[in-house]
Amino acid sequence: MKKSIIYKLVKNTLLITIIIVASVGSAQTEVIGLGYASGDSSNARERALTDALRDAVQKGAGIDILANTQITNYALDFDRVFTSAFGYVKNYRVLSQGMEDEDTYTVKISANVGKGAPGADDLMALKMLVRSKESPRVLIESNEYIEGIRQTGQLLQGLLTEMALKSEMQIIDRDQTKNSSDRRARRDAFFDDDKTATFRRADITSTSDFIIRANSRGNYVASEKIYGLETHRFSFGVDLSAIWADTGEVIAEVSLPSTDVNSSMGSPEQAARDSISRLIAGELPVSKSKSALTLFRRIVVKWVTELDLGKKMKLEFARIDSELFDKALAGLGSAAGVGYVWGREFDAKGMSMIEVESRLNANQLKDEVLRHIGSEYKLDRHTRNYLQFVPSAVKVESKNIPEAVVTVKSTEPPVTQNVSEEVVEIKPDLKSDITTSQSEIQNSKSSFPPWAWALIGAGGFGILFGVYSLGKKSS
Repeated sequence: MKKSIIYKLVKNTLLITIIIVASVGSAQTEVIGLGYASGDSSNARERALTDALRDAVQKGAGIDILANTQITNYALDFDRVFTSAFGYVKNYRVLSQGMEDEDTYTVKISANVGKGAPGADDLMALKMLVRSKESPRVLIESNEYIEGIRQTGQLLQGLLTEMALKSEMQIIDRDQTKNSSDRRARRDAFFDDDKTATFRRADITSTSDFIIRANSRGNYVASEKIYGLETHRFSFGVDLSAIWADTGEVIAEVSLPSTDVNSSMGSPEQAARDSISRLIAGELPVSKSKSALTLFRRIVVKWVTELDLGKKMKLEFARIDSELFDKALAGLGSAAGVGYVWGREFDAKGMSMIEVESRLNANQLKDEVLRHIGSEYKLDRHTRNYLQFVPSAVKVESKNIPEAVVTVKSTEPPVTQNVSEEVVEIKPDLKSDITTSQSEIQNSKSSFPPWAWALIGAGGFGILFGVYSLGKKSS
């Protein structure tokens, strides 16, 4: 009995200890992180958010990420700091953001910081970040040629796709996407919806958020023996770039300079694949500091920044005058949910452009714009980062417009309407207006007031009664 009591006490003590240790290990600290970046740099927002996350980790976990990752050039490798911070930061919210002065972009966050996974390598840190956020859709295109070997398909494109999938990024297959669109177009055509079918076949809609473009040029140098081992030697380099699909903005570039690579794989084709794989994965001296993983990180950092700080959106206006353009700038500058506003280009006869940083979605931003410039414009189309506005009324400028003759089906002569204005507004209900005008013309010619008919009737009746009375007296 005594042993049983002692056993239960020991067991309960152990359970309590485990719970306390687990709670201490998973404890999180809420801290305020502040980040700053030069406002004139193209990646000011990304660098400021990175700096705020780094500051939060320093305060909450007592960890210096720069020292842990051995980063010596923060300006070039801030993306590594960003992904590494998510080994400690469990979640965060943006408290404020924007230009503190003309030269500094500032971000203030509230972050929950814990122990996390401080030992994660670059690939694992990137995967953790992608899992915690929505992955962008990425399309990979390549232009590659290796002189001296028989091409066996798009080697570089296939290897980049494989690496991206390991990072848990969402990859779009252009051919499969087009096949799916064609199937939907055939279905639309089958049900006589020719307009939708034609639109699908035109391939106008955007199917990706980012496009990775890869260019590789090289040649097969020779087959040679190194320490008795048969190897194949190549010389080639790779250039990578990431582009916003909607706007065409280049957000990141990675250049891997031409270098000699040896591979002991059996055939020249297999050796070429092995050599390219090692180059873009950062396994060669020339690609140690930057590789394809660098490009992937910068895509994800850009994507997360857009999600959390708001998107940089382009607003395009067709043939807008300066007064309305200024109203749009002033209104958006004071709108809630809009960080800052740039008037990028003004052209009263062509296209004018405003760029904004906004946490509003496309519909909310559209409503905000129209609230300031009125109903003279309407939204024609939009994507995630682009809105196009056009005039509400379609106006056709004409030169020497002749008289417009409207023929009215009646017994009256044709009515001729002189058009004297130089600009004619086309109304969608023109046919009904013409019909109404014909009816009015006919009514104006044939109608007679009811009281006049009553007076004529009474007068006629009086005359007949007088004639009848005279005839009776004379008889």
